[in-house]
Amino acid sequence: MAKEQIIESIIDVIRDTIDTDELISAEDTFQDDLEMESMDIFSMLSDLESEFGVHIPERKLQEIFTIDDLAELIQAKMNEKK
Repeated sequence: MAKEQIIESIIDVIRDTIDTDELISAEDTFQDDLEMESMDIFSMLSDLESEFGVHIPERKLQEIFTIDDLAELIQAKMNEKK
């Protein structure tokens, strides 16, 4: 799956999670730009794990700041499954 498609899916899940219609970009940070709280982030990750069939380890969360970072991780996890 192309990274752009993963980003679109992440943005869709974020919109549902925080109930917003505002413009969201791949460079947005979860906490600073989107003002997501920990529970929002875990809810989003759970939804994305189900959607993409991957597991995102909690230890990796320390390395993820932007939507683009998360898309790269999901893409790498999907490639591992091949």
